Amino acid sequence: CESVVLIEPNEALVNLLRKRFANEKRVTIIPQALDFREDTQLLSYSKNMDTHGSLSFLKGEKQDEYTSMEVNTTTLDEVLNDLKWEKIDLLKLDLEGFDHNALLGARTALEEGKISVIQFEVTRNSEVSGSSPCATFRYLIQHGFRLFLITEKGLRVLRKPMNIPHFSIYSNFCAIHESVSH
Repeated sequence: CESVVLIEPNEALVNLLRKRFANEKRVTIIPQALDFREDTQLLSYSKNMDTHGSLSFLKGEKQDEYTSMEVNTTTLDEVLNDLKWEKIDLLKLDLEGFDHNALLGARTALEEGKISVIQFEVTRNSEVSGSSPCATFRYLIQHGFRLFLITEKGLRVLRKPMNIPHFSIYSNFCAIHESVSH
């Protein structure tokens, strides 16, 4: 691959990534969170630094296990513009429920067919962030993507994703743009 961009809002993890990839010229690290707009958000993360953090955690029963910090957000469209990239071959999202918001921030890239493959997840945190799996599926289909469930045996086509009532457990999906040959 020519280059890799790692987008991470947690300052402690950014420092670890910078140390790990210090000699790797192909890696760019962006110390921000992805969202549908440039703004600031509250990032909640585990006090034991197990790398799980989210912009969508609710306060409640686990509140004393988490801490938070204000982080800057950016959009995927802005990242593409800043890097002067024409295309993304593979976009891997693991945003603990904020995947849909990040995709909304890629509106121009999606409309122009600049993203070939997207791997994303659906968890209970998706609901907490105010999105639904069907909203994400519909959005990607409208932008020319075929959807697949990632299983232990490989990719399984989602023929009627709008008929899937609810994902209440962790699931990974792959969206492949129609411009990618089969």
